[in-house]
Amino acid sequence: MPHPDSFDEFSEDLSRSSRAEMFSKADLFHRQFVYELAKRPVSVNSRPPYPCTAEELRSYRKQPPPNVGQPLSPLDAVRHLEKFLDPNREPSEKVFAAQERFDRALDAEDWDPRLAIKAFKDLDIIFFAGKLMGKTNVCWLGRDEWSQEHPQDPIERVFRFTEYEGQGTGKVVLNAHTILRLSPNPFLQTWATLLHEMVVSSYRPVA
Repeated sequence: MPHPDSFDEFSEDLSRSSRAEMFSKADLFHRQFVYELAKRPVSVNSRPPYPCTAEELRSYRKQPPPNVGQPLSPLDAVRHLEKFLDPNREPSEKVFAAQERFDRALDAEDWDPRLAIKAFKDLDIIFFAGKLMGKTNVCWLGRDEWSQEHPQDPIERVFRFTEYEGQGTGKVVLNAHTILRLSPNPFLQTWATLLHEMVVSSYRPVA
């Protein structure tokens, strides 16, 4: 059976699944629209509007310096983050500015999943003290691309994958089909999935 990357194929494929009663037709159209947005190229001038520069977008894709330290355990990584995110700790001006930019973008009426890429630098500043810069990047993959690049991972059940590139670096790959088409709340699932992967697979090797 062909992988459904058009709305008609997606709707027909969904009608045969256990999720058939979950979504209205209007919701299906919106999900397909958002899914198509995720697969479009990202640049400074592309939607969604976000105050980032070309250099900032490139900074998460540069060849990083070697990471000679040992990766933290999941528990130690969480402890590091708890200390940094202590609610009693006054955020720096840099963190506060990043929070304001991100909050304004979340308030926008139109949801564009490419915000996960354009706001990645600010998420890094807010939650990880900027330690992922030069170490991690993020991208969306559609259903066909995911099936080609990750044939061992069931497309319907996997939200994300981190490709390790050595020396404590990696790329967070978000599954656009599962997150944007099939999850109960694509907006919340996007941020939950991305932040989970940033902690578990990206922060641990560089903290």
